[in-house]
Amino acid sequence: MNSTQLTKIAAAVVMSLLALIVIGKFTSFLYAPHTPEKPGFEVAIEEAEHSGAAEEAAPVVNLAALMLTADVAKGETVAKKCASCHTFENGGKNGAGPNLFDILNREIASTDGFKYSGAFGDKKAEGLAWGYEELFEFIKKPKAFIKGTAMGFGGIKRDSQRADLIAYLRSLSASPADLPALAAIEAETAPAAEAE
Repeated sequence: MNSTQLTKIAAAVVMSLLALIVIGKFTSFLYAPHTPEKPGFEVAIEEAEHSGAAEEAAPVVNLAALMLTADVAKGETVAKKCASCHTFENGGKNGAGPNLFDILNREIASTDGFKYSGAFGDKKAEGLAWGYEELFEFIKKPKAFIKGTAMGFGGIKRDSQRADLIAYLRSLSASPADLPALAAIEAETAPAAEAE
């Protein structure tokens, strides 16, 4: 190869690169993307007339009626979700969570030898005990019931499963707590009967 041929090859490579650069600049000019001032997409959400609308729409759960039909055996099965952190036998050791034997109607954060988070300490200072309603709401979503808890469990959404679990926890006692009063059921159903 002589120097003339090498010069022609070098010139062709340089011209090709220049052509690519010019074409790239030209196409980026033609197809320049529109960059919004604020990144993301705006999603239109219909506002409720007032903030409590979603809460009012939620059905009221008659816990007393649920507890009458709750199944202890099913509750024992549901309790397996809790067994990685809690024990259930009388005198059982604490795990990542406290022992749950005889929990119903016990003062909150009162298991001997277990170190509770500050959030549980605050609830204890309020004088809160683990009644049926408190357990029912706590098991639904622990972090919503006790804000700041270190408990990582997401909760049990189904009302019937929570009632079954509470029935099982109720059975774990030498003297099980009384079921919620039937008067509460009659009081909740009475207005509906009068309306008819």
